Amino acid sequence: MVIILTVINHSWTAAKAANTQISDLNLPILPTQESRLSQFQQGHHPSSTFMTEVSFFRNAYGSTPNTQNNEPQLYSSENYIYLAFEKPKNTGTHQSSFFLNTQFFQELNQSKNQQLWVSEFAWDQKINEQQSLIIGRAVPLQNRLDETIHIGALNPYATKNFIDFESQGLTGFNYVQTHSEFKTVIGYYPIYIPNQEPNVSIENHTAVVSNRWAKRPPQSFEFNNQSKTIEYSILDYDVKDIATQPTYLLGFQYQAPSLFTQWGVKRGPLNSITLERETYANLNVVGIVNLKPVTQQTTLAFADLAYQTQQMEYVFSAIYDKPDFERASKADFSRPDYSPLAAYMFKVRYVDGDIQTQDKAHEISLSYTLVDGGEIVDRNFDGTENIFTVTPYRQQFFRPVQLSYQGIFAFKNAHKLKSQLSYLYDQVQLGSLFKIDSEYQFKNNFNFLFGLSILGSEISAQDPSKYFLAVNKSNDYVYSGMSYAF
Repeated sequence: MVIILTVINHSWTAAKAANTQISDLNLPILPTQESRLSQFQQGHHPSSTFMTEVSFFRNAYGSTPNTQNNEPQLYSSENYIYLAFEKPKNTGTHQSSFFLNTQFFQELNQSKNQQLWVSEFAWDQKINEQQSLIIGRAVPLQNRLDETIHIGALNPYATKNFIDFESQGLTGFNYVQTHSEFKTVIGYYPIYIPNQEPNVSIENHTAVVSNRWAKRPPQSFEFNNQSKTIEYSILDYDVKDIATQPTYLLGFQYQAPSLFTQWGVKRGPLNSITLERETYANLNVVGIVNLKPVTQQTTLAFADLAYQTQQMEYVFSAIYDKPDFERASKADFSRPDYSPLAAYMFKVRYVDGDIQTQDKAHEISLSYTLVDGGEIVDRNFDGTENIFTVTPYRQQFFRPVQLSYQGIFAFKNAHKLKSQLSYLYDQVQLGSLFKIDSEYQFKNNFNFLFGLSILGSEISAQDPSKYFLAVNKSNDYVYSGMSYAF
């Protein structure tokens, strides 16, 4: 069992959420689902061990934009408790096994700021040496591009801040057949669970957000050069109608010693919830917005191609997502219309060091991603464009160039330092995201943690396009802490 207590210093910017992931530099051609807890445990316990993490941490931010009095708040903080439970799946054996990966966040001074992530919760039933049936919530396949810029196209994601993401599983049945270098995955998922993001709730007709990262809808509109209030309500809906929307998946893999290719299709609802809305103004010129959650059907095609030498890897990854056009359910409602999204990523990785023992390992990667489409336009029942659209894009990044470094340094005293640095620049947003995550092994079971994230953009935060880097460029943060395992 592992119990990690994280102590965060009170610096001028934010402490990092406790689920920071620092990859152990194995070199799989396609990344595997692995939480920070299992990474921390690696080398200490067998894969069948049930692992637990308990963390207490503090987020402290340097400034808060758009406060009620429109004046910047120089310091704000959040106190969290973080729980994680994990039992990894047995690998390299032909035995059936249960596996679990779940995390829970709770802000201590605000009960509504909480998230429960159940990334995986499933039983892997081995039929024979070549066939298995996975029942429950699991990540059957991963697309390299989707795991890099986190569109949430193939697998839903969970995030507290739209910077650090973890892939979530699809809930249902996976039939997996392996024959030599080939692998086939057939999935049927009758239970739909969308992306998990910072919460937005409606209280007293006002949109209330759980933290600064939540995508809060507008609270007012302009009428005759005056600011008028918007009141929100959630219309009655049946959760069953949403949760029982099925998803279908068919995927193929071929893996040779130096070549990997994967392709497949998925049909089902988008991993993000769609909101229909009824909008009008009452006699007092107060905007009334009635919201109704619905699902949006889409067809996704994905592919990965990677060539690997002893120290180099060359990757091409692509997705094409084409949502259906669906009218609003009533004549006086509007509904988001999603444009097709096509994305392509080219990536080169270089690894130097002993990957097996991880005594010394260094990785440098450079990637370029091109995202076309993804626009969202709210349309009225007759198909005409509504004068207002809540979210203009599905994606956070458009033309990102990302340079990353990961390293493991071994010292004479047998202590190790794991570090991950990345710099992303988006050519459309004219902005950047710089991240550092480090973990120093003071003793076998005692570690110091440090990291920071810095966002910047040349585009004003008031820009109507609402680019991610522009809106969040005041949300820089830094964290430090320590962890102990036993």
